[in-house]
Amino acid sequence: MKLRPQFSLRVLMILPVFVGLFFACGSLTRTYGTDQVKVWLEQKGNGGRPMYEAPLLFSKAKLAMKSPTQTITTECYFVWLFGPVFEVPFERTYIDSIGPGVTVNDIAKRRLLKE
Repeated sequence: MKLRPQFSLRVLMILPVFVGLFFACGSLTRTYGTDQVKVWLEQKGNGGRPMYEAPLLFSKAKLAMKSPTQTITTECYFVWLFGPVFEVPFERTYIDSIGPGVTVNDIAKRRLLKE
C-alpha cells in the first residue's frame, strides 16, 4: 500500500500566505530591526552593528587573534520580533590563516563587512 500525504484545501491556501508574510517582513527587518537590535546589543554591553541575515534574523561577528598567523571569527545570531530581541543559542566559528597573500584586513572585510 502506498502512503500518500493528504492536505486539505484550507492548508494549501493558508501556508503560502504565511510564507509570503514571512518574506514580506524582510524590508521591515532591514529598516527598523537593525536599530533596535543595535540598541539591545549596547544594553547588553556587546556594542556594534548587527548584520541582516534573513527576515527577522540578525548576526554579529567578533574577530579575535588566536595566534600571529590565525584569527577566529565567531558569529552570534539574534531573532527580532518587532520589538523583543532574543539571542539564538548557537554560534558559528571560522578559523582563518594569515599568510603571504592574506592579511587581517582581508579577513575583516570578508567576515565582518559581508554586506
